[in-house]
Amino acid sequence: MTFFDIGAIIYYASIISWEFPDFSVDHCLSQLTQLDQLIQNDGSITTKEDRFILVTRKMIQKVKTIGLFIRLIVFEFIRFMGINVIGKYL
Repeated sequence: MTFFDIGAIIYYASIISWEFPDFSVDHCLSQLTQLDQLIQNDGSITTKEDRFILVTRKMIQKVKTIGLFIRLIVFEFIRFMGINVIGKYL
C-alpha cells in the first residue's frame, strides 16, 4: 500500500481501529510529522501488508468436544473412586 500524503495515512489509521487502537492525531503528532517529512522528501511511503483469514468453527467444536470428553473421564474416575460429587461441578 502506498501513501502519497499524510492525510491518507491519518484517514487509514482512523478507520482500521483493530490495527491502530485509540489512534488520534494529537497523540501521534510527532510520528505523523516525521512521516510527513519522509513523504515530502521521497514522494510517498510504501508499506507491506499481510492479510489472512482464520476459520475456526470446526476447531471450536473439537475443543468443546474434547472438554466434554475430559469432564466425562474425570466424572467416571470420581465415581470409580466412590467420591460423592454434586452434579453442578460437571
